[in-house]
Amino acid sequence: FLNQIEEIKQRLPIEELVWEYVQLKKVWKNYKALCPWHQEKTPSFIVSPDSWICRCFGQCQKWWDIFKFLEYTENIEFKEALEILATKAGVILERKFEKKSKDKQSQIEILEEIKNFYQK
Repeated sequence: FLNQIEEIKQRLPIEELVWEYVQLKKVWKNYKALCPWHQEKTPSFIVSPDSWICRCFGQCQKWWDIFKFLEYTENIEFKEALEILATKAGVILERKFEKKSKDKQSQIEILEEIKNFYQK
């Protein structure tokens, strides 16, 4: 599951996602903009493609990766942000957690049968 998160980050540059919400200006390796969450006259919002994060050096004093940025901007939970970004990046998410819950249910059923056998 963690490998898929890293794959999404590598396939979907953070500046591309942020550009959908904020007009960015290239400054050396980074991008700069006015922070989308507070009023300011001088840009304090930096997007760093090399480290896959963006950060407000102004009033917010917060940093975000692509997942946190989308969660915060769209007011959604991580799971929904993960699904949206996976689609944008062309990554098919494995549903390991569903398989594990089915496996766990099978184990519980087997243990119930064993218990019933020994009780008889």
